[in-house]
Amino acid sequence: MSHIDDQLSRRAVLRNAATAVGLIGTSALATGCAQPTAQAPTLPKQTKLQAAYQDHPDGSERCGVCAHFIPPGDCRVIQGPVIPDGWCRNFKTRA
Repeated sequence: MSHIDDQLSRRAVLRNAATAVGLIGTSALATGCAQPTAQAPTLPKQTKLQAAYQDHPDGSERCGVCAHFIPPGDCRVIQGPVIPDGWCRNFKTRA
């Protein structure tokens, strides 16, 4: 096999193509990572009245085990302080 045949072999072509794809993918990934990402817009919080908040649990559902609860006494979806034993209609079990 001559040097020219080596350069034109199927294996060499596939290796060069794989290298090119890898370089293009890497540069595209680096470009995507460098750009700032937009944050999801925050929705306004509901009032306690709108959320039907109560200061006692509803069965086993309570703020302290809700996905929206932020210890020690805040919530992502309703305004004002909440207590861990409270409850509202936005209750969502933590994953």
